Amino acid sequence: MLRDLLLSVRRPAGVPFLLFVVLAALLAAVPRGLAEENAAFPLTVTDLAGRSVTIAAPPQRIVLAEGLQLLSLALVAPDPTARLALIGRDLAGFDPGLAGMLGRAFPGLADVPTISDDGAGLPLETVLSARPDLVIFSLWQKPRVEPQLAEFEALGIPVVFIDFFVAPVENTPASLRLLGAVMGTPERAEAYVGFYEAHLAEVRRRIAASATPAPSVFIHAYPGTWACCWSAGKAGFGEFVEIAGGRNIGAELFPSELGGTLAPEFVLAANPAVYVATGLSSTGGEGLEIGADVAAEAARAGLGRVAALPVIADLGAVQAGRVHGLWNFFNGSPLNILAVEALAGWFHPEAMRGVDPADTLAEINRRFAAAPITGSFWSSLGNEADAP
Repeated sequence: MLRDLLLSVRRPAGVPFLLFVVLAALLAAVPRGLAEENAAFPLTVTDLAGRSVTIAAPPQRIVLAEGLQLLSLALVAPDPTARLALIGRDLAGFDPGLAGMLGRAFPGLADVPTISDDGAGLPLETVLSARPDLVIFSLWQKPRVEPQLAEFEALGIPVVFIDFFVAPVENTPASLRLLGAVMGTPERAEAYVGFYEAHLAEVRRRIAASATPAPSVFIHAYPGTWACCWSAGKAGFGEFVEIAGGRNIGAELFPSELGGTLAPEFVLAANPAVYVATGLSSTGGEGLEIGADVAAEAARAGLGRVAALPVIADLGAVQAGRVHGLWNFFNGSPLNILAVEALAGWFHPEAMRGVDPADTLAEINRRFAAAPITGSFWSSLGNEADAP
């Protein structure tokens, strides 16, 4: 590399040859990634709220307002905690299994102070005391933090919005590219986007060619932990159902929403052909425990508990053994392609034969993840033919 540099750069007049060689050696010793990172700034990006934001220099003190997005950062940054000044408290609060997995992979996470979105935005004094040079919000937080944006702007602190939740399939590529840009790792982000889009296109191709009609599906959020029956709507998780070749019964009542409560009588009358519960890594022993650090046997046992609940036990889908479970935060993560593949395999097993989300996750771990993503993120009670 040094020889190439010496041959490619003209020695300035008056600079002794020995000094020139020393300077060239020092330049050659700069890690390529760091040189490329610095070369990209100042950087102007368009975030997922449609805002044009300029970032003057590579951010070194980042506030990650939604802690769950640490998993997204881990797809584009070799150590997603290295430049965090604050992280949302929701990571440990909502998904302790995921927090534990990431904490073991990145010990520096234990030293990052946490901050909570109390429904009225982040405590501004706490944020400012961390001396941030970039704040990353999720798009669903925008209505809460709108009044704070002008204050951040006045203080010269850039703010960007990402989205894996409101329009997860549509916005995953753009959000990852944005994260790759601000972290100075656009190549890593683009590699995952290409992988993601190729897998998504393959699901769409197979479902379009399937001879099986779209089954009716009930996506039931957190069964057993609150009153029946909260369902996904057309947006958010509902996008996964449609792409996977299913017909979401919640989309009929919530055509432009993430979801809402269905009356038990409506669910029983709809009598969906497929039942899919969603859960998290810790539900206090109730409902479906699923996700990072959850064993396959524990996820299946939780799904069995859910299938025996009132109303749910009476569904034709349950009696036919078409009972499945998914990690709830697939909606909110660029890992959502795994949910799409799992759902498509349950809805159209013949068309999806040979596509296994376990293989997809293994490839993500091998090629993209900064640390292995482990646990049980989907489960089934039905016949083996129903499982992806």
